[in-house]
Amino acid sequence: MERILVVSRSEQGAKALQSLIETHEGAVSLTISPSASDARTKVLDEDWDLVVVNTPMEHGLGEDLVRMITEQSSAPVIMLVRDIYIGSIKDEMEREGVLVVSKPLIKELFWQALSLSRAMRARMHGMEERNRSLERKIEEIRMVDKAKWVLIRRGMDEESAHKFIERQAMDRRLSRAAIADEILNRGAK
Repeated sequence: MERILVVSRSEQGAKALQSLIETHEGAVSLTISPSASDARTKVLDEDWDLVVVNTPMEHGLGEDLVRMITEQSSAPVIMLVRDIYIGSIKDEMEREGVLVVSKPLIKELFWQALSLSRAMRARMHGMEERNRSLERKIEEIRMVDKAKWVLIRRGMDEESAHKFIERQAMDRRLSRAAIADEILNRGAK
């Protein structure tokens, strides 16, 4: 179930957004945050699939809150801004990766922003998964290199150490990282 945070100092605005979101998205876990400080705490403490910021906030339009969310979270952000302020904030916020929607809301445009945020979230999730995969590969390379140095200190040359790790991994049907871990923690057999 998607977790959505709605930041709105207006209770009426929050309820209207909740209704629009639930109509478009179906069953979601929606939390309403009445202030920027409460929203900051929630963003730092929890993971969100989407954050909708209904401006204005207590002190201005809420650009600082939105920047903080984009820096501290991978959640897409939709910022709702009155027509009269949109010209001064739209370009800046969009450079930060924020979807800016003008108020008063046209429900079809808001729903389109929700769909775009879902696409952004899916793309971000894919990028995060690729990043984790690359980090695992880099860690494996580091472990294998450390294990090679242990074997080199024991008298092997680099090529022999490399071949030893490869041969052990193949013969024992283990990953190179598992063989490297054994060498580092228990000594080579």
